[in-house]
Amino acid sequence: MGKTYAVSEDGISFAKTGRSIGLSDRYTLPSVRDPHVFQSEDGKYHMLMTTSLIDSGKNKGCLAHLESDDLENWTELEPFIVPGYHDEPECSDCFEWNGWHYLIFSNDGTARYRYARDLNGPWLRPAMDVFDGPQWRVPKTAAFPGGRRIAAGFLSSPGKYGGELILREVVQLADGSLGFKFVPELTEQSTAAPKLLESFRLEGGAGWADKAAGQQSESYRLSFQAKPEDQTMYFGFSVADSSNFTSGYDVRFEPSRRKIGIHRIHASTLQEDELSSIYDVDGLDQPVSVEAVIKPGWIDLCVNGHRTLISRIDMPCGHLRFFAQFGSAEFASIQLERTE
Repeated sequence: MGKTYAVSEDGISFAKTGRSIGLSDRYTLPSVRDPHVFQSEDGKYHMLMTTSLIDSGKNKGCLAHLESDDLENWTELEPFIVPGYHDEPECSDCFEWNGWHYLIFSNDGTARYRYARDLNGPWLRPAMDVFDGPQWRVPKTAAFPGGRRIAAGFLSSPGKYGGELILREVVQLADGSLGFKFVPELTEQSTAAPKLLESFRLEGGAGWADKAAGQQSESYRLSFQAKPEDQTMYFGFSVADSSNFTSGYDVRFEPSRRKIGIHRIHASTLQEDELSSIYDVDGLDQPVSVEAVIKPGWIDLCVNGHRTLISRIDMPCGHLRFFAQFGSAEFASIQLERTE
Protein backbone atom coordinates (compact mmCIF):
# COMPACT_ATOMS: atom_id res chain seq x y z
CA MET A 1 0.00 0.00 0.00
CA GLY A 2 1.34 3.45 -0.87
CA LYS A 3 0.53 7.12 -0.75
CA THR A 4 -0.05 9.10 -3.90
CA TYR A 5 0.20 12.82 -4.53
CA ALA A 6 -0.89 15.64 -6.82
CA VAL A 7 1.11 18.54 -8.28
CA SER A 8 0.34 22.14 -9.13
CA GLU A 9 1.90 25.03 -10.99
CA ASP A 10 0.15 27.73 -8.98
CA GLY A 11 -0.79 26.15 -5.64
CA ILE A 12 -4.49 26.39 -6.56
CA SER A 13 -5.20 23.79 -9.24
CA PHE A 14 -3.75 20.31 -8.68
CA ALA A 15 -3.44 17.30 -10.98
CA LYS A 16 -3.08 13.71 -9.78
CA THR A 17 0.22 12.07 -10.74
CA GLY A 18 -0.83 8.44 -10.37
CA ARG A 19 2.55 7.79 -8.75
CA SER A 20 2.81 5.94 -5.46
CA ILE A 21 5.13 6.29 -2.47
CA GLY A 22 5.15 3.05 -0.55
CA LEU A 23 6.47 1.59 2.70
CA SER A 24 7.71 -1.93 3.37
CA ASP A 25 5.64 -4.53 5.19
CA ARG A 26 7.57 -3.96 8.41
CA TYR A 27 4.90 -1.33 9.05
CA THR A 28 1.16 -1.55 9.74
CA LEU A 29 0.27 -0.31 6.29
CA PRO A 30 -3.46 0.44 6.74
CA SER A 31 -2.61 3.07 9.36
CA VAL A 32 -0.07 5.00 7.25
CA ARG A 33 -1.13 8.67 7.20
CA ASP A 34 -0.18 12.29 7.93
CA PRO A 35 2.88 12.70 5.66
CA HIS A 36 5.14 15.62 6.50
CA VAL A 37 7.86 16.69 4.06
CA PHE A 38 10.76 19.01 4.85
CA GLN A 39 14.20 19.81 3.47
CA SER A 40 17.37 19.49 5.56
CA GLU A 41 20.45 21.70 5.39
CA ASP A 42 22.20 19.31 2.98
CA GLY A 43 19.44 19.76 0.39
CA LYS A 44 17.84 16.35 0.87
CA TYR A 45 14.11 15.95 1.33
CA HIS A 46 12.63 13.95 4.19
CA MET A 47 9.16 12.51 4.66
CA LEU A 48 7.74 11.43 8.00
CA MET A 49 4.56 9.32 8.10
CA THR A 50 2.45 8.11 10.99
CA THR A 51 2.24 4.33 11.33
CA SER A 52 3.32 1.41 13.56
CA LEU A 53 6.08 -1.14 13.47
CA ILE A 54 4.97 -4.77 13.39
CA ASP A 55 7.01 -6.49 16.10
CA SER A 56 6.11 -9.99 17.31
CA GLY A 57 2.43 -9.28 16.85
CA LYS A 58 2.59 -6.04 18.82
CA ASN A 59 2.27 -2.68 17.09
CA LYS A 60 4.69 0.08 18.02
CA GLY A 61 3.60 3.57 17.03
CA CYS A 62 6.30 5.42 15.14
CA LEU A 63 7.18 7.91 12.45
CA ALA A 64 8.39 6.16 9.32
CA HIS A 65 11.22 8.00 7.57
CA LEU A 66 11.87 8.31 3.83
CA GLU A 67 14.52 10.36 2.03
CA SER A 68 14.69 11.80 -1.50
CA ASP A 69 16.87 13.99 -3.71
CA ASP A 70 14.07 14.98 -6.10
CA LEU A 71 10.70 14.55 -4.28
CA GLU A 72 9.84 11.72 -6.68
CA ASN A 73 12.11 8.80 -5.77
CA TRP A 74 12.10 7.93 -2.10
CA THR A 75 14.31 5.60 -0.05
CA GLU A 76 12.98 4.08 3.15
CA LEU A 77 15.24 4.61 6.18
CA GLU A 78 14.99 3.43 9.78
CA PRO A 79 12.05 4.84 11.76
CA PHE A 80 12.61 8.46 12.72
CA ILE A 81 11.27 7.97 16.25
CA VAL A 82 9.41 5.29 18.24
CA PRO A 83 8.23 7.34 21.24
CA GLY A 84 6.71 4.42 23.17
CA TYR A 85 3.22 5.77 23.78
CA HIS A 86 0.21 3.50 23.45
CA ASP A 87 -0.98 5.06 20.20
CA GLU A 88 0.64 6.32 17.00
CA PRO A 89 2.37 9.73 16.84
CA GLU A 90 0.25 11.89 14.53
CA CYS A 91 0.52 15.16 12.61
CA SER A 92 4.30 15.43 12.81
CA ASP A 93 6.29 18.58 12.17
CA CYS A 94 10.08 18.90 11.93
CA PHE A 95 12.11 22.08 11.46
CA GLU A 96 15.43 23.78 12.20
CA TRP A 97 15.46 27.04 14.13
CA ASN A 98 18.57 28.95 15.22
CA GLY A 99 20.82 25.90 15.42
CA TRP A 100 18.28 23.54 17.00
CA HIS A 101 16.15 20.86 15.33
CA TYR A 102 12.61 20.33 16.60
CA LEU A 103 10.30 17.35 16.16
CA ILE A 104 6.61 17.70 17.01
CA PHE A 105 4.10 14.85 17.17
CA SER A 106 0.71 14.35 18.82
CA ASN A 107 -0.54 11.46 20.94
CA ASP A 108 -4.21 11.36 21.91
CA GLY A 109 -4.37 14.80 20.26
CA THR A 110 -1.83 16.31 22.68
CA ALA A 111 1.20 17.74 20.91
CA ARG A 112 4.64 16.95 22.31
CA TYR A 113 8.06 17.93 21.08
CA ARG A 114 11.68 16.80 21.17
CA TYR A 115 14.76 18.84 20.30
CA ALA A 116 18.30 18.08 19.17
CA ARG A 117 21.40 19.75 17.80
CA ASP A 118 21.50 17.30 14.89
CA LEU A 119 18.70 15.95 12.70
CA ASN A 120 19.91 12.44 13.50
CA GLY A 121 19.53 13.05 17.22
CA PRO A 122 19.86 12.27 20.00
CA TRP A 123 16.41 13.76 20.57
CA LEU A 124 16.01 15.36 24.00
CA ARG A 125 12.79 15.48 25.99
CA PRO A 126 12.35 18.78 27.85
CA ALA A 127 10.76 18.83 31.30
CA MET A 128 7.76 20.57 29.73
CA ASP A 129 7.31 18.69 26.47
CA VAL A 130 3.69 19.57 25.62
CA PHE A 131 2.27 22.48 23.64
CA ASP A 132 -0.19 24.41 25.82
CA GLY A 133 -2.74 22.16 27.56
CA PRO A 134 -4.46 18.99 26.33
CA GLN A 135 -7.42 20.90 24.85
CA TRP A 136 -5.24 22.58 22.21
CA ARG A 137 -4.95 19.80 19.65
CA VAL A 138 -2.49 18.71 16.92
CA PRO A 139 -0.71 22.04 16.30
CA LYS A 140 1.80 22.48 13.49
CA THR A 141 4.14 25.39 12.95
CA ALA A 142 5.32 27.70 10.18
CA ALA A 143 8.10 30.27 9.86
CA PHE A 144 7.04 33.91 10.18
CA PRO A 145 8.88 37.08 9.09
CA GLY A 146 11.50 38.40 11.46
CA GLY A 147 12.80 34.99 12.50
CA ARG A 148 9.57 34.19 14.32
CA ARG A 149 7.51 31.01 14.29
CA ILE A 150 3.72 30.56 14.65
CA ALA A 151 1.91 27.40 15.74
CA ALA A 152 -1.69 26.64 14.70
CA GLY A 153 -3.97 24.10 16.37
CA PHE A 154 -7.62 23.80 17.32
CA LEU A 155 -9.54 24.07 20.59
CA SER A 156 -11.19 20.69 21.04
CA SER A 157 -14.76 19.99 22.11
CA PRO A 158 -15.93 16.96 24.13
CA GLY A 159 -16.82 14.10 21.83
CA LYS A 160 -15.93 16.05 18.67
CA TYR A 161 -12.91 16.41 16.43
CA GLY A 162 -12.09 19.93 15.34
CA GLY A 163 -12.86 23.32 16.81
CA GLU A 164 -11.85 26.97 16.80
CA LEU A 165 -8.47 27.86 15.27
CA ILE A 166 -6.01 28.88 18.01
CA LEU A 167 -2.67 30.47 17.10
CA ARG A 168 0.39 30.80 19.34
CA GLU A 169 3.76 32.42 18.84
CA VAL A 170 6.55 29.96 19.59
CA VAL A 171 9.24 31.26 21.96
CA GLN A 172 12.76 29.80 21.81
CA LEU A 173 14.36 29.85 25.27
CA ALA A 174 18.08 30.12 26.00
CA ASP A 175 18.56 26.36 26.45
CA GLY A 176 16.79 25.53 23.18
CA SER A 177 13.51 24.49 24.77
CA LEU A 178 10.27 26.10 23.62
CA GLY A 179 7.63 28.29 25.16
CA PHE A 180 4.42 29.82 23.82
CA LYS A 181 2.71 33.19 24.01
CA PHE A 182 -0.16 35.12 22.47
CA VAL A 183 0.48 36.44 18.96
CA PRO A 184 0.68 40.26 19.37
CA GLU A 185 -0.86 40.93 15.94
CA LEU A 186 -3.96 38.95 16.94
CA THR A 187 -4.70 40.84 20.16
CA GLU A 188 -8.41 41.65 20.23
CA GLN A 189 -9.25 45.33 20.04
CA SER A 190 -10.79 47.00 23.06
CA THR A 191 -14.26 48.48 22.64
CA ALA A 192 -13.79 50.96 25.49
CA ALA A 193 -10.98 52.64 27.38
CA PRO A 194 -9.09 50.19 29.67
CA LYS A 195 -10.13 50.17 33.32
CA LEU A 196 -7.29 50.24 35.84
CA LEU A 197 -7.73 48.81 39.34
CA GLU A 198 -5.72 49.85 42.38
CA SER A 199 -3.12 47.47 43.73
CA PHE A 200 -4.01 45.47 46.82
CA ARG A 201 -2.75 42.73 49.11
CA LEU A 202 -4.68 39.65 50.16
CA GLU A 203 -3.89 38.02 53.51
CA GLY A 204 -4.77 34.36 53.04
CA GLY A 205 -2.56 32.81 55.69
CA ALA A 206 -5.55 31.71 57.76
CA GLY A 207 -7.05 29.90 54.76
CA TRP A 208 -8.83 32.04 52.18
CA ALA A 209 -9.00 35.72 51.22
CA ASP A 210 -10.58 37.30 48.17
CA LYS A 211 -11.48 40.63 46.64
CA ALA A 212 -14.29 41.13 44.16
CA ALA A 213 -13.60 43.18 41.03
CA GLY A 214 -17.22 43.62 39.94
CA GLN A 215 -19.16 42.52 36.89
CA GLN A 216 -17.46 42.66 33.51
CA SER A 217 -18.73 42.27 29.96
CA GLU A 218 -19.12 38.78 28.49
CA SER A 219 -15.85 39.16 26.60
CA TYR A 220 -12.91 40.94 28.16
CA ARG A 221 -9.17 40.91 28.56
CA LEU A 222 -7.50 40.90 31.97
CA SER A 223 -3.85 41.54 32.79
CA PHE A 224 -2.12 41.81 36.17
CA GLN A 225 1.02 41.16 38.18
CA ALA A 226 0.87 38.85 41.20
CA LYS A 227 3.56 38.47 43.85
CA PRO A 228 3.06 35.42 46.10
CA GLU A 229 4.80 35.51 49.48
CA ASP A 230 4.57 31.80 50.31
CA GLN A 231 5.70 29.02 48.00
CA THR A 232 3.11 26.54 49.26
CA MET A 233 0.14 28.88 48.80
CA TYR A 234 -2.45 29.13 46.04
CA PHE A 235 -3.37 32.39 44.33
CA GLY A 236 -5.28 33.46 41.24
CA PHE A 237 -8.63 34.74 40.06
CA SER A 238 -12.16 33.45 39.66
CA VAL A 239 -14.82 34.08 37.04
CA ALA A 240 -18.46 33.31 37.74
CA ASP A 241 -22.02 33.79 36.57
CA SER A 242 -23.09 35.71 39.70
CA SER A 243 -21.64 37.85 42.47
CA ASN A 244 -21.85 35.06 45.05
CA PHE A 245 -19.33 32.94 43.07
CA THR A 246 -21.08 29.65 43.69
CA SER A 247 -20.85 28.63 40.03
CA GLY A 248 -17.89 29.41 37.81
CA TYR A 249 -14.18 28.71 37.52
CA ASP A 250 -11.04 29.28 39.58
CA VAL A 251 -7.83 29.98 37.68
CA ARG A 252 -5.36 28.73 40.29
CA PHE A 253 -1.59 29.13 40.45
CA GLU A 254 0.31 26.66 42.67
CA PRO A 255 3.99 27.61 43.05
CA SER A 256 5.14 24.51 44.96
CA ARG A 257 3.62 22.19 42.34
CA ARG A 258 4.67 24.43 39.42
CA LYS A 259 1.08 24.05 38.24
CA ILE A 260 -1.64 26.24 36.75
CA GLY A 261 -5.18 24.86 36.60
CA ILE A 262 -8.61 26.06 35.54
CA HIS A 263 -11.10 24.27 37.79
CA ARG A 264 -14.73 24.64 38.71
CA ILE A 265 -15.32 26.69 41.84
CA HIS A 266 -15.72 24.43 44.90
CA ALA A 267 -14.56 21.37 42.96
CA SER A 268 -13.09 18.65 45.14
CA THR A 269 -9.46 17.65 44.68
CA LEU A 270 -10.56 14.50 42.88
CA GLN A 271 -12.54 16.59 40.40
CA GLU A 272 -9.61 18.75 39.32
CA ASP A 273 -9.58 18.32 35.57
CA GLU A 274 -6.21 17.45 34.05
CA LEU A 275 -7.62 18.49 30.69
CA SER A 276 -7.35 22.06 31.95
CA SER A 277 -4.01 22.05 33.80
CA ILE A 278 -0.36 22.57 32.91
CA TYR A 279 2.72 21.63 34.93
CA ASP A 280 6.45 22.45 35.07
CA VAL A 281 5.68 26.16 35.04
CA ASP A 282 8.78 28.04 36.17
CA GLY A 283 8.71 31.22 38.23
CA LEU A 284 5.37 30.91 40.02
CA ASP A 285 7.11 31.63 43.34
CA GLN A 286 8.31 34.97 41.93
CA PRO A 287 6.34 37.97 40.62
CA VAL A 288 4.08 36.54 37.92
CA SER A 289 2.79 38.36 34.84
CA VAL A 290 -0.64 37.17 33.67
CA GLU A 291 -2.66 37.89 30.53
CA ALA A 292 -6.11 36.36 30.23
CA VAL A 293 -8.88 36.45 27.65
CA ILE A 294 -12.30 35.50 28.99
CA LYS A 295 -15.10 34.76 26.53
CA PRO A 296 -18.44 32.90 26.84
CA GLY A 297 -16.84 29.73 25.46
CA TRP A 298 -13.36 29.64 26.97
CA ILE A 299 -10.58 31.10 29.12
CA ASP A 300 -7.19 31.69 27.48
CA LEU A 301 -4.05 32.40 29.53
CA CYS A 302 -0.51 33.56 28.87
CA VAL A 303 1.83 33.52 31.88
CA ASN A 304 5.22 35.26 32.03
CA GLY A 305 5.25 35.55 28.25
CA HIS A 306 6.17 31.90 27.61
CA ARG A 307 3.46 29.53 28.89
CA THR A 308 -0.12 29.34 27.67
CA LEU A 309 -3.25 27.43 28.64
CA ILE A 310 -6.68 27.45 27.03
CA SER A 311 -9.76 25.67 28.38
CA ARG A 312 -13.43 25.60 27.54
CA ILE A 313 -16.01 26.91 29.99
CA ASP A 314 -19.74 26.22 29.75
CA MET A 315 -21.33 29.37 31.18
CA PRO A 316 -21.09 33.16 30.90
CA CYS A 317 -18.58 34.36 33.50
CA GLY A 318 -18.85 38.13 33.79
CA HIS A 319 -18.10 38.38 37.52
CA LEU A 320 -14.45 38.58 38.58
CA ARG A 321 -12.56 38.23 41.86
CA PHE A 322 -8.97 37.68 42.97
CA PHE A 323 -7.97 35.26 45.73
CA ALA A 324 -5.14 34.01 47.92
CA GLN A 325 -5.20 30.80 49.94
CA PHE A 326 -2.74 29.52 52.60
CA GLY A 327 -0.58 32.60 52.22
CA SER A 328 -0.46 36.25 51.20
CA ALA A 329 -0.11 37.79 47.76
CA GLU A 330 0.04 41.24 46.22
CA PHE A 331 -1.87 42.06 43.02
CA ALA A 332 -0.79 45.06 40.95
CA SER A 333 -0.93 46.59 37.43
CA ILE A 334 -4.48 45.28 37.06
CA GLN A 335 -6.08 46.25 33.76
CA LEU A 336 -9.46 45.28 32.33
CA GLU A 337 -10.43 45.83 28.69
CA ARG A 338 -13.73 45.04 27.06
CA THR A 339 -13.34 43.21 23.73
CA GLU A 340 -15.56 42.30 20.79
